[in-house]
Amino acid sequence: MREQMTDQGATPGYATSQTRWSMVVLLSLVGAVSVVDRNVILVLVPEIKADLGISDSQFGLMQGLGFGLAYTGFGVVTGTLVDRVSRTRLLAVSMMFWSLASAFCGIAQNFGQMLAGRLSVGVGESTAAPAAQSIITGIFPPTRVAAPISIYVGVAALATGLAVALGGVLLDWLTHHPLAVLGGLAPWRQVLVLSSLPGFVLVVVLMFMPEPPRRPRAQVDEGNSWRAYWKFVTLNPAAVLGLLFGNAFGSMASYAALAWAPTYGRRVLGMSAQHVGEALGLIIGVGAVLTTLLFGFVVDHRVQRGDFAFAQKLMMGLLALALPVAMWAFLRDDPTFFFIAIACLQCGVSSCVGPVIAATHMISPRQMSGRTGAVTMIVTSVFAYGGGSLIVGMLTDYVYRSPMKLGLSIATTILIAVPLSFGCFLMAHRAFLRRVALLADGSEGLAGRHSPGATAQKVAIAARRG
Repeated sequence: MREQMTDQGATPGYATSQTRWSMVVLLSLVGAVSVVDRNVILVLVPEIKADLGISDSQFGLMQGLGFGLAYTGFGVVTGTLVDRVSRTRLLAVSMMFWSLASAFCGIAQNFGQMLAGRLSVGVGESTAAPAAQSIITGIFPPTRVAAPISIYVGVAALATGLAVALGGVLLDWLTHHPLAVLGGLAPWRQVLVLSSLPGFVLVVVLMFMPEPPRRPRAQVDEGNSWRAYWKFVTLNPAAVLGLLFGNAFGSMASYAALAWAPTYGRRVLGMSAQHVGEALGLIIGVGAVLTTLLFGFVVDHRVQRGDFAFAQKLMMGLLALALPVAMWAFLRDDPTFFFIAIACLQCGVSSCVGPVIAATHMISPRQMSGRTGAVTMIVTSVFAYGGGSLIVGMLTDYVYRSPMKLGLSIATTILIAVPLSFGCFLMAHRAFLRRVALLADGSEGLAGRHSPGATAQKVAIAARRG
């Protein structure tokens, strides 16, 4: 596919490798800020519960289902806006909104106000992923999308580790050295206010960035509307839904562990906030980042050589590894295996999310990249944030009825999610390869170094062997 792409109405300047990767860096920073604002609260659970008088289920609702519904509910609007308006300006406005909402959470006085603040953060952040995916798939060829998307996801993983690690360190430091400039706010409140500040800086940068070009339509043109998108889904249900829900259930397993890991470490294993924050930060911020980047470049390498389903096969292998390790760790309340399980889930399963997202875009209509990103975000968020976090809280409160059974609740959620994820990827495999063959036969974008006909033949052979 042509490296130099033009788009009527878009500002030129993204034809070189340097400008494309510069945009990936900026989008990754935007994504990192959104992840910090979303996850720094995870290490503050005991202090928030004590101050506001909320239960595990209420926290799961606030951070899980409530946030997830706002994040995903607005995604339908986001998907349309991303495909129609300036994405850099849209990101700037959204980032200003969620940064203000994040700061508001630091002054919330009750559960209702905190819930409203988290819902607002979810609405604002719903733009980040669809806009980033739309921009990246517009400035890179389809067979080289996994690496930049994996960098985007990898920086998000780094930010997740940073949020947990710095959240714990900041909480400990502000407990002993509160900032007078914040008017005597409790330490956990000061952490939330401080974490919102970087977003305001990036808003200014985004306002001066030129709008990147959009990907030209493929020869297999399926229109550009929500009606056309759902028609595409109904014509390719196994491939599209298999990838979407496979990714969603895998994310559910990894986020169920991540969302409650700081609380589990402090409550059940008796670790300090700083200890668990630093350990998780090292695993996620270093290990998960490195594996995410590695997987992205490896998957691109394999895809360019005709192994189009490599991302899904890699994810299934990592799911098979993570399940027994997580069961052992959380059922035995073993500190060593606890960190090993988190490493398997975050450095393995979560690190494959980016390449699987790239595979979803590979088979989706190019002119609907915003809608594809929005639907991916919606499905993943409902199961990861809504399902993973809330189910663990409800199991702890209403099924096992003991705060000290948190590990059992996490293990149960993972035991449900991992086999479902594996099954979805199996369901999608052959249908995915058939869809790739169709696009390769009608569009040079998937051909890479080979002719479209040769690529289609290679994919057809792979599908028969499936």
